[in-house]
Order: sequence, then structure tokens, then C-alpha cells
Amino acid sequence: MRWTWAIGALTLCGCAASCRGDGSRTPPAGGSSDTTAGPATSSTAGLSTDGAGADTTTGTGATTGGFDPAAIDVQAHRGDRANHPPGNTLVAFTAALELGVDTLEGDMQITADGAVVLGHDDDLAVTGCELSDPGVMPIPSRKLSEMTLAEVARWDCHPEVDGVQSPPELADVLALDDDVAFNLELKRLTEADADVYLSALIAYDSGCGGCLSGRLTVQCFAWSTLAYARATYHAHNAGSALAFDVSLLAVVPSLADLATAAVYADVVSPSFAEVTPELVTTAHDLALRVVPWTVNDPEAMQALLDLGVDGLITDDPATLLALLGR
Repeated sequence: MRWTWAIGALTLCGCAASCRGDGSRTPPAGGSSDTTAGPATSSTAGLSTDGAGADTTTGTGATTGGFDPAAIDVQAHRGDRANHPPGNTLVAFTAALELGVDTLEGDMQITADGAVVLGHDDDLAVTGCELSDPGVMPIPSRKLSEMTLAEVARWDCHPEVDGVQSPPELADVLALDDDVAFNLELKRLTEADADVYLSALIAYDSGCGGCLSGRLTVQCFAWSTLAYARATYHAHNAGSALAFDVSLLAVVPSLADLATAAVYADVVSPSFAEVTPELVTTAHDLALRVVPWTVNDPEAMQALLDLGVDGLITDDPATLLALLGR
């Protein structure tokens, strides 16, 4: 089978600078990973498949290539971001839940007073949020990391909606649904940051009687931080009761590094344009699920599904669900 990819535009999820399979990178200024504040786009006008036959079709006529559409993990990238930008808001996550997605994917940030909130970019001006009360006492920064939680609450990320829709607290997002899975990125990469993130997740899980355990994935480009989080906080290794999966984010994962990382990881999440049959086979041989990011074009979705990926992260979950006949 020969695959030829020609990508017209690609917005990367979580890393705009160079990323290697070991998770190391040069972070972009302000922590932003997208070149625009709008939804990511993909083009597959040059995508061709030779000898990629399909076994069955869904009710919508989409080919399934022998996979089970019901088993594909439909992950809503920052919620229903295609229709409710900028994403990572209660509005976007609620819309994705109404579509029937399997997983809400999001990004965790840390405020100056140690609260965990959802947001892709540290700088809210990059995100596209606006100060809801500019005439009140000024705020010294637009960055989540430099504001208190009370100051963050004054920013509105959906001025088209009644009420102030500020970057939500982690607990408010987790409380949206008792059944949906969560795939949450550690946007800050140090072990000390992981302590803050995992402590907040464990506290929520403890408060709800273990409701989060078994439906949480933590993802990060810094693979060493993921190894630390797994060894320090996972129920199998520590005194915590929280069981969670670990997802290795990368643009182009090193196949050699996957074997080492598979000891503590459950998922590999590459850029969708870098997925190859060899990567899928290697990952599956290591008992790693493959969930690429961030794909919005139906043809690209279909090609990845035919390659045998286990799920897809998309800004447009409605399109993926329709393709799967769900």
C-alpha cells in the first residue's frame, strides 16, 4: 500500500516549535501552538491511496475499511471548536457533548494563585477573549499564569453569548458529564507543574467518589513529565486511587523511543499528517493506541481510519461522527 500526503494547511495542537519523539521542544513565545486563534484546518487535495480497499460502508456511504465505527474514539478538540471557537470553554464542551462525542480533549493551564483552568494559550489575547469590564480596575496582565482566578473570571471568551464565559475551572469542566472521557494536556511541562495538575485531578476524583478514575487521559509533549506523573500519581504506583491513561504527544514520534515509552504510556498521539502504516503497526505491537491530532477533513479522516487508528482528535466532531454513521 502506498500513501501520498499533500497537506495544504496544518495547525499544530500543542506545539508550534520543533518537537521530537522524546518530547523535547523549543516552546513558542507565550505558550501558543496555533498560528491563528480560529479552528485548525486541513486540506487533503493531494491525498491518494493505492490499493486501499474498503470492506464495508456505513449508513452514510462512508467506507469503513473493516474497522468498527462504534469503537473509534471521537475526541472533540477543545470541544466543538469548529462551531464554537476558541474552544476550551463550557460553551464548546457542552456543544460537543450534545453531539455525542466519546472524549472531550482540552488543555490545562495554571493561574498565578495555583488554580487549574482550561485554555490553550497562556495569553488570552491570543485566544481571542476580551475583558468583560474594561472600565473597572485594570488587570496587570493578559496571561493566565500571571492572573489570579478572580482576575481570569473577568475575561469573556464568548461575547456572543449572554453572561461572561471566562476560561473555566477544571472542576466545572469535569462536572459537565459523568460518563464522557477526558483527554487533558499538561500545557506546562515541568514536574512541579505536573504536581499541580495531578493534585487537582485527584482532589476532584476523591470528592466525587472516584467518578473520574478510568475515564481520564493525561497528554503532554514532554514525555519525561508523563513518566513522572505515571510513577508518582497513578493508582497502580502510588497511594492515589486515580487510574488514568498516559498519551504521548508528538509531531513525528520516534519509533525507537516508543518502545521505551510504552512501559508507562497507553496512547501515542502524532500529528495526523505524519501517520504511517509502520507507525500504526509499531504502536499496536507495543499495545499503544494511536489517536492522531488535529484532523478536520473527511478524506483525511477516512484515510487514517483505513490505516487502523484507534481514534481521532478533531475540531469538527460532527463531521467525524457522520463519517462513522453515528
